[in-house]
Amino acid sequence: MHQQSVQRPDFGVPIVSAPGVIGRPVTEYGVPRSNYFGRESDRDSATADVATALYKGEFGDWLTLTNDTRVGYYTRDLKFTPALCASPGFPFPSSCATDVLAGNLATPYTIWSVGGTKQVSHGGENVTTATMRFDTGPFRHKLVVGFDAYSQHATTNFYLPSGPEPAGTLLDPIFANSPGFALTVSPGNQLSATSWDVGPFISDRMWLTPMLSILAGVRWDHYRVDGQAGASPLATTSEFASPKASLIFEPTTHQSYYFSYARSFTPPGNNITSLSSSLGLSQAPSAANLQPEADTTFEVGAKWGLFEDRLGVTAALFRVEKNNASYTDQVSGIQTTTDDKVQVQGVELGLTGKLTANWDIQASYSYMDSKIIASSINPFTPVSAAGNRVPYVSEHGLAIWTTYDIAPLLPNVPGHMLVGGGLNYRSDYYLNNLNSMVNPAATTIDGMLSYDPNDRHHLALKVTNLTNKLTYTSAFGNGYATPVAGRSVTLTAAIRF
Repeated sequence: MHQQSVQRPDFGVPIVSAPGVIGRPVTEYGVPRSNYFGRESDRDSATADVATALYKGEFGDWLTLTNDTRVGYYTRDLKFTPALCASPGFPFPSSCATDVLAGNLATPYTIWSVGGTKQVSHGGENVTTATMRFDTGPFRHKLVVGFDAYSQHATTNFYLPSGPEPAGTLLDPIFANSPGFALTVSPGNQLSATSWDVGPFISDRMWLTPMLSILAGVRWDHYRVDGQAGASPLATTSEFASPKASLIFEPTTHQSYYFSYARSFTPPGNNITSLSSSLGLSQAPSAANLQPEADTTFEVGAKWGLFEDRLGVTAALFRVEKNNASYTDQVSGIQTTTDDKVQVQGVELGLTGKLTANWDIQASYSYMDSKIIASSINPFTPVSAAGNRVPYVSEHGLAIWTTYDIAPLLPNVPGHMLVGGGLNYRSDYYLNNLNSMVNPAATTIDGMLSYDPNDRHHLALKVTNLTNKLTYTSAFGNGYATPVAGRSVTLTAAIRF
């Protein structure tokens, strides 16, 4: 596969940042969502060249062997201009936040003086798996044994702007760069790192009776990163075991019940192709014992098939506990590392299938109670965040999508004509562990009308964000949020042959 892309990165709109205030995106105060706060020089150019090979061999009814191999070469040239709206000295001298809170939107914002990254990376991975099916006395087994090995190398250079750029105001941002503006690679600030991981794994599902089975397994990893950040050598090694276990009860073919436990780890420097390594591994001189991010998950749930399995219902209760939590920006890849211990627990409900022969539905609901159990004081957290909600976790989430085939109700209309619609709701969530910035709650509604007169032809009209709701695709604690597109209409025609 070869892929090449050139696009303009969008860091969205600034979030009001002021002491004692829970900041929201400036668009919540009246700044138009159409305002773009990036600059003319902003670019995100990337290439990917990937080769993949798969072998699968079946040896009788009892043994299946698979081997997956993938190698890739990647480049990314990212130039971006994040905008901030802070109060004086928080964290940059500015009156933007104070002005916005006072109702003055024609106020200058601040350009965060970072320029982006220029990166080249390459690597490969091989996963070999053997799946065996056999009996030991009265017990039936499905045993999976395998070995995972990969290596990745990345070289990252950091851009710096040639000088401060005028920002404009929230109502009239400046797009063009100043004469003579340039982004240059920062000398002596290159990050070059190589990671290796080897991970043997084994799991076995054993049926104690036709209705009752247990699943247990473990994976062991040896992970190492070696690198150079400027003149400073970097190195960290992590070894850990990731166990899992489940108890599964299937009294009939239409229902099942389970309890599961799993523990997993994310090692420091886990993604050397993102900025996380420059922020995480560069702390090595002052953090001799970098610890992996550890997750422990407990879940109990059930699945039911109703109306001869036309309709599926799921329900689950869960608890996730995490140590050394980190939070990653979805746009830039910047990772904020913390020593937080967090807990998220809640319930998930799901419904999917056919209510009638012509009526389809998909629905899900989640409730998540999140809490930071323990938090240490560091440059990202000047005061303890213990007791606060976990960043990026909405308390409530609801999604419904349904379609109805009205063709049988219309005379002389062959094929299928679907009328559909749905809504997505999520409650607000905080963007940092201090809970000083929030992404507001939002409900969006979509609609659809499609017609398939036969198996070959398809025509569909889709309306996204029908009510033109102001909401955001992503947000980050560094102080920006990306609005979603307003009402969008798409007409699609297709021919199958």
